[in-house]
Amino acid sequence: NIATIFQANKITLNNSFLETNLLEDKKGIFTISSIEEEYSDYTNAQLFLENNTIKVNNTSEYFKTTPLLYVENTNSKINLDKNKITYGDEILLSVITSNKYRPKTTTLTITDTTIKGNILVDTNSEARINLNNVTYTGTVNGNNESQSVDVILDKTSKWYVTGHSYI
Repeated sequence: NIATIFQANKITLNNSFLETNLLEDKKGIFTISSIEEEYSDYTNAQLFLENNTIKVNNTSEYFKTTPLLYVENTNSKINLDKNKITYGDEILLSVITSNKYRPKTTTLTITDTTIKGNILVDTNSEARINLNNVTYTGTVNGNNESQSVDVILDKTSKWYVTGHSYI
C-alpha cells in the first residue's frame, strides 16, 4: 500500500505523485488502524491528502478489490481535497470495528474532487461523509449494517447512487 497510519498518528501529503503496483493483498491503499483498543477511544488518526495524483496501476490482480481507504478499530479523520485518483473504483472506504461496545467514527471530507467507489461501514462503526463540490458515484452503507452514517452534500455536489444506500 501507499501508507499505513497506526494509533493517533497523522499523515499530510500535498502536491505529490504517488503510485503503487499493489504486489500483495493489502487491506487498503491507505490503511488507518489501531491495535491498542483502550487508547483508540480517545484519539483520532488523521490522513490529509491535498492536490495529489494518486495512481494504482491496473496490472495488479488486487486493483479492483483493494479499498482506497481502509479504517480499522480507530476513530479517524480523512480529508481528500483536489486530488486526482486512479484506482479500481470498487471500494472507496471500508470501516471496520471489532468491539461492538466501543464503536468508532470515521469522518471523511471530500472537496473539489470527482470520485467513485462504495462506502462500507460495519455494524460496530459510524461514518460521517461530507461532500463539498464533489461528484461522487457509488453506494453508502449498502448492507444497512452501520451504527450510523451521515452524508452531507453541499449545493454544488452530486451523488450518483448506484445501489441501495442507507443513511
